[in-house]
Amino acid sequence: MQKISILYDASQAVLSTFELDEVLQQILTIARDYFHLQNVAILLREKDQLYVRCQVGWDDGHDKVRLPIGKGITGAAAQQKRPIYAADVTKDARYILTAKNTRSELAVPLMVRDHVVGVLDCQSENLNHFDTETTDLLALFSTQASMALQNARLYSLERHRASQLEAINAIAQQMTAVLDLKELLAKVCMRIQEAFQVCHVSVLLKDEEDLVLRASHGKLTGHTPEGGRLPDGAGLWQQALAAGKTIIENDMKAVPDRSLYVETGSSMCIPLVSFGQRKHRVRYAKCRAGDRRR
Repeated sequence: MQKISILYDASQAVLSTFELDEVLQQILTIARDYFHLQNVAILLREKDQLYVRCQVGWDDGHDKVRLPIGKGITGAAAQQKRPIYAADVTKDARYILTAKNTRSELAVPLMVRDHVVGVLDCQSENLNHFDTETTDLLALFSTQASMALQNARLYSLERHRASQLEAINAIAQQMTAVLDLKELLAKVCMRIQEAFQVCHVSVLLKDEEDLVLRASHGKLTGHTPEGGRLPDGAGLWQQALAAGKTIIENDMKAVPDRSLYVETGSSMCIPLVSFGQRKHRVRYAKCRAGDRRR
């Protein structure tokens, strides 16, 4: 009953906040203190990989690891959607070294409905540290932790959307207040880049058969200077203009036409329609995968 009481108190603490960083820290602290663990980590899922979002006790340098689903004890837990236990890590071929003092490891998947969102990785310097009762309690705790993690993510998403709506509203207000076109386009690019957290935003306006780069804001290195002309038929921007719809390319390496920016990894091109005529185009550019913000 005492352990159930501790688990209840721990669950209430985890569910007491919607801030993602606070939720993650609560999960780590509870797992470490209540279950007497030396090394604890939370790995979150990103497509077919797990990455370390936060940890305590791991050796320096190991917190940058990325594991494919299915690799290591944590990857096996994510793949099989159940706790995976190694009573003696030296005898388990799946073990991946993260702390030299680790002797036993328990990886518990964090799941929302039937979807794995991450893994709670628990390590001890004692052999066979996790008995059946402790494993069951950690599995129950992981259920509460998964709920808290999902709530924090949804809360963060709603705040982000609210910020984007505020930016859109501010742009609409500036369109009626700012009379200078160059100043207006510069502010639009800046607002969109900041609110939507992309690396670069550009506005191209049609001039006869060409598109002209009229404004941009961001951190990428440009191929074309402001005022530069882009010939008809070149790039995703012309595809968007011709089709009258948004064009998204998540792998610019696969596109034969050059991008506006050296480091572009993905791009979204949106045509701007005026009185039924497609005259302009806004372009969002993201960095390569290794440079994107988290």
